[in-house]
Amino acid sequence: MRGRSGTFINVLTLLVYILSVGDVLGPLDTRASRLLSDRSYEKRSMAAHEVESRVKQALQQRDYYGQEQHTPTTTTVNIASIITVLTSTSFTKSPYPNARKGGLLGLASVAIALENRNLDPFLDSLIAPVLYLFDDDDNRCRYYACEAMFNISKVARGVLLKGRRMCLALDGVCRLVADVDQEVKSGAQYLDRLLKDIVSDVSNRPFILREIPTGDDKDEEELLPSPVTTGPGMYPEDSATSTSCDVLLPAVVAGVDNNCINVISTPQSPALPEDPQGQRLMHLPALTRQEDGLFDLGAFIGRIAAHLRVVNPFIKQLAMSWISVLHSLPTTRNLLLLHLPLFLGTLFSLQRDPTRGDLRHTADQVLGEFLEDLTSSATALTPDNDDDSKAPTPASAVAASTKLRAIVAKSVSIVVFNCSSTESLSRVTAMNWLLAFLNTPGLLLPSLVPSDATIMPDDYDTPRMAMDSNAAANLRALLPLLLQGILGCVDARQAEVSRKAVEAHTILLSAVEAIGSDPSRDRDQPPSYGDDRVISVVCRYLSGPLDQTVTRACCLQWVSLLLELSPQQMLREVEAKRAQDEDSNPSEQPRPSLLDSVFATLQHPSSEVCIAALQVLSRISSFPKDDEYFPLVCTRLLELLKTNRKSVALADEVDEDATHLHNPPQTAGSEDGGDAHQHNHQQQQQQLQGLQSLALRYRLIIRHLCCHIDVERFYRHIALNLQRDEDDAEFKSIAVYLFNWILLTAPETNTLRDVLHADANTREALSFTWQQLTDLAASSDTTDWNKKKLPLFVRILVPWMSNPASALSLCLWVGRYDLACKFVGIIAEDQGSIGSVPWSVRKGIDRTVSQSTPPADSTDGAEPLLQLDQLVHLLESPVFTRLRLELLPNSYLIEAPDRKKRQQSLLDCLVGLVMLVPQNTRAFKLLKERLDVVYKAFAMCQA
Repeated sequence: MRGRSGTFINVLTLLVYILSVGDVLGPLDTRASRLLSDRSYEKRSMAAHEVESRVKQALQQRDYYGQEQHTPTTTTVNIASIITVLTSTSFTKSPYPNARKGGLLGLASVAIALENRNLDPFLDSLIAPVLYLFDDDDNRCRYYACEAMFNISKVARGVLLKGRRMCLALDGVCRLVADVDQEVKSGAQYLDRLLKDIVSDVSNRPFILREIPTGDDKDEEELLPSPVTTGPGMYPEDSATSTSCDVLLPAVVAGVDNNCINVISTPQSPALPEDPQGQRLMHLPALTRQEDGLFDLGAFIGRIAAHLRVVNPFIKQLAMSWISVLHSLPTTRNLLLLHLPLFLGTLFSLQRDPTRGDLRHTADQVLGEFLEDLTSSATALTPDNDDDSKAPTPASAVAASTKLRAIVAKSVSIVVFNCSSTESLSRVTAMNWLLAFLNTPGLLLPSLVPSDATIMPDDYDTPRMAMDSNAAANLRALLPLLLQGILGCVDARQAEVSRKAVEAHTILLSAVEAIGSDPSRDRDQPPSYGDDRVISVVCRYLSGPLDQTVTRACCLQWVSLLLELSPQQMLREVEAKRAQDEDSNPSEQPRPSLLDSVFATLQHPSSEVCIAALQVLSRISSFPKDDEYFPLVCTRLLELLKTNRKSVALADEVDEDATHLHNPPQTAGSEDGGDAHQHNHQQQQQQLQGLQSLALRYRLIIRHLCCHIDVERFYRHIALNLQRDEDDAEFKSIAVYLFNWILLTAPETNTLRDVLHADANTREALSFTWQQLTDLAASSDTTDWNKKKLPLFVRILVPWMSNPASALSLCLWVGRYDLACKFVGIIAEDQGSIGSVPWSVRKGIDRTVSQSTPPADSTDGAEPLLQLDQLVHLLESPVFTRLRLELLPNSYLIEAPDRKKRQQSLLDCLVGLVMLVPQNTRAFKLLKERLDVVYKAFAMCQA
C-alpha cells in the first residue's frame, strides 16, 4: 500500500505541475506537451514529430496566404512562441530529466522543420539551450543534447558559420569530448566531425579578419579568450602547473613593429551571469551589422588556441585536430599562419610532453608544416636575383612581406625559450626554426644591396627600402633574444643542435656586419646594436663555465663586432663600470662588466679564445680618446697578474719546493703510505706544470698586446700603476721582472728598446742623480710626473727599482753603467744579509713586505741568484751584442770623451756579477770566459 500511495502522490504532483504551467503551453496542445515529457522515447519522438508538423504548418500558411493575409511577422511570432515553450521551465529548464530530453527533441524538430533557408533568424535561440544542457548532470540528457546539436548543425550547415556561432559550438564539443560517459564522448566525436565538415566550406564564404588597433597596449594574454570552465580538467593551465607558461604567448619586444599582424582582439570571457539559461556560453563583443553575416575566423582560431592550453589531453587532441583541418584548407592556411604566435608556444610544450606520444607526434608534425609554410611564403615574396633590383615592388607584396616579418618577430621569443629546453627533440626543433628565420630571405633579415651598387636619392623612398629599414630596426630589437638562443646552444651536447647553432651564429654575425657596411643605409644615423641588453647577454655567456670554448669564442666575436659598429654604446658601458668601481660599496657585490668578462677569458685554456679576447682588448685600447680606456685596460691587466701571482713567479724559475718534487722524501711505513706519497707527488707535479703553462700564457698575452697597441704608451702606464702600488712588494717585484724580461727579449718591443737607449743618454736623463731617483722611487705620488716631464727612461727605471736585478739589466741595455754598478752593490748588500728586510723596503721604495714572502731558511736567497743567472745568460744572447762590443779596448761604440769612464763602469759591473754568481754554475763560467777574453784584449793593446 505504501508503494502505491507514493506512486499516487508523485502522479498527483506531476499533474499539479502540468496544470500550473498550462498557460504557457498555448502553441502546443496538452497531448503533445504530455507526450514530450514522457519517459518513453517512442512517445517523445511522436510528440517531436507533432512539433515539427506545427512548424511546417506555420511556414505553409505563410507561403499560402502570402504577404497580405498572413505576414512573415506573424509566422515568426508563432514559431518563436513554440521555441519559447520548449525552452521554458516545462522542458529544457525542467527539473525532470525526461522533460528536458523532450525539449531537446522538440528543438531539433523545429530546426528540421525550418530547414536551412528559414533557420537563420531562430538559430541562436535554438542552440543556446542545447549547449547549456551539455553540462547537465544526467548522462542521457547530455547525450540527447549532443544529438540535438548534431541535428541542428546538420540542417544549419553554412548558417552556423555566421558570426561566432561556431565558437560556441566548439566550446560545447570540447566540454563533451572529455566526458566520463563513453556514449556522450562518442556523440561529441560525431558532432566534431560534422563541424569540421562545415568549416571546410569556408573557402566559399567571406570571413572576418580585423587587425589590432595601433597603439594597443593590452597584454596578449588578455587578447586570447579562455575556454569555458565546467569541470575538472576543463580549465586553462595556470603558471604553477603548466610546463610552458612562459612561452604560450609571444613576448612583447621593445622596438618591434607589432601593428601588422592580423589577430582578432577578443577579450577573455567575463564572469557568468546569474541567469542559468544559456549563460554557460562564451560572451564575446557584439559584431557590427556588416560583420553579422560573416564567419569570425579570427575569433574561432583564438578559441582553438585557448583550448590547446587546457590540462585535459582529450581537449588538446581535439584542438590539434582543428589546427590540422584549418591548415589543410588553402584559404585558411595563410590566415592560420597570421595567428601563429597565439599557439606556437603551446605546440612546443606538447612536443616535449613525454606522457602522450600521440600529442607529441602530432605537435611535431604541425610544427614542421608551419615552418615549411613560413619559408615557402617568404621565398614566394622574395624577388629573384636575376630581376632588376630597382624594379618597383607591388604594394601588396610589400604589405604581405611586412606582415610575415612581424609574425616571425613575435615568434622569436617563443623559439628562443625552447632553445634552452632540456628535451632534445624540442631543442632541435627550436634551433631548426631559429636557423630557418635567419637563413630564409624575407623572414627576419633585411635584403642587402651589393657593396658596388649605386644608390640614388630617390631609391630611399621606395616601399622595399622602407621595408628593409623596418626589418633592420626589428633585428636590432630582437638581437638580444637571438643571441640568447644561439649562444646557449653552440656548446650543446647534441651535435646537431651545436652544429646548427654555430651556423646560425655565423649567419647572424655576417648579417649584422653587412648591415653596418650596407651602402643603402643612412650614414648620418649608423645602426646601434650595443645596447645594455646585448652587452648583458654577451657578458653572461662570457662568464660561463670554462668548458664552453665555442661559446666564449662566439661571444668575443660579437664584442669585437659591436665595438666596431657601436663603439660609443660599448664604451659607455666601460665608463659606467669604471664609475661603479669608484663609487661602489665594499659590502656590495659588483655586477660583472664587459671588461671583467673579457679579462676573465684570458685565463681560458684554449689559445683561440685567449687570442680573441686579446683582440678585443686591443680594440678597446686603440680608441683615439686619450687617457680614457687605455689606463683602464692596463689596470685590469695588473689586477689579473696579481690574482695569479704564483704562476707569474714560476716563469723560468724553480724554487725549493719544485726541486723537492723531483726527489720526494721516503718515509718508513706501509706500502699504502708509499702509494699516498706517490699520488701527492703526481698531483704536485701536475699543479706545477699547470702554473708554468699559465705563466707562459701571461707572457704571450703581454706580447700580443704589444703587437696591436702603442708599446711605449703601454709601458708608461704599466710603470705608473706599479709605482702607485705600495701595498704589495712581492707582486711589484714579480711584475717588474715579467715586464722587464719581455722588454729586453721580445721582438714586439724592439722599437721601445731603441727609444729607451736613446732617451737614457739624453741630457735630461743624465741630469738625474742617484738620490733623486731613489726619492722618486720612495714616493707613490705620481701626479706631478707629467708636470716635471720626466724622461721615459726615468719613468720606467723608478718602479723597476723594486726588483734590483731587473733594474740592473735595464741599465746595462741602455748603457747607464754607472747606475748598473749601484744595483750590483744593492744586490750584494741583500745577498749578504739573507732574511733581513730587502733594500727596497729599507729605502722606502716598497712600504710593506708581503705575508706570502717565504722565510729565509726556505728560499736561501734562491730567487735573486736565479735572476742573476738568467741575466748572465741573457748577456750572451744577441740582444746584448752592443754591450759585448763595448768591452773592446778601442770600441767604436763609445765616444772618446766618455770611453774610459764607461768601460770602467761596465767592467766593474761585470766583475761584480762574477763575484755574486756561485762558482759551480754555468753562468759563472760563461761570464768568466768573457772577461778573460777582455783581459787578453786589453793586454794585447798595452803590449
